[in-house]
Amino acid sequence: MEKQSNGVQSLEVGLSVLNVLIEAGEALMLKEVAAAADMHPAKAHRYLVSLVKYHYAKQQEDGRYSLGDKALAMGLAATRRTDYLQIAQPWLQQLHKEVGEYLQVARWTALGPLIVQFLDNEFGIPISAKVGAVMPMMRSATGRVFASYLPETVVKPLVEKADKEHSHLTWQEFVPQKQQILQQEMCVIEGEMMAGINAIAAPVFDANNDVAFVVTCLGAADKIDAHPTGQHVQAVLQAARTISAHLGQHRS
Repeated sequence: MEKQSNGVQSLEVGLSVLNVLIEAGEALMLKEVAAAADMHPAKAHRYLVSLVKYHYAKQQEDGRYSLGDKALAMGLAATRRTDYLQIAQPWLQQLHKEVGEYLQVARWTALGPLIVQFLDNEFGIPISAKVGAVMPMMRSATGRVFASYLPETVVKPLVEKADKEHSHLTWQEFVPQKQQILQQEMCVIEGEMMAGINAIAAPVFDANNDVAFVVTCLGAADKIDAHPTGQHVQAVLQAARTISAHLGQHRS
């Protein structure tokens, strides 16, 4: 048995392989994982087999490796313990009652916007984007808010990747929308991600003026007033600003 002060070398090697998948933000071929972890492909493969076995990684049909459900669940569990979300709960609950529709909270991860809290509407229509789901960068109001406030070097590659896969909105087409989102401090989408569903998203800032998370109200188009001066937009915007103030943001 190894001394605790020295650690367990095989575990450290395995975690280094897992870190490669975390930092990549996309699925990788075996040779790419091995190169990033600075080890022989055969050795990297043995560790990936173990990570897949315990669901910390998964192998896709094309042979590439990505994070598994256990890794995502671990990150989600850590995010749920964030003091920011605990501080925000009274205002999130109040907003949920005020709008009477679905409410979701998303944090930024290497994979994109991850939903960490979802307040349901038992009388509404089914919404599939719930806790643990990664929201699309360009087809969701949540994703567009993150894309507007995070550094371009971080989000542009994800936007371009999404454009190739399932989005018709390119980065160049998004830039004018980004300026509008920054000016209005919120994003409204009407039926773009799901037909008949409107979404209103606004950023919540911390004391460093960084986006701590994004709060989004979703509901049927005939229930959600998407006009900038409408009740729902103003409620979401006011709640986001109030939470930001309690997290220490100093507005200029």
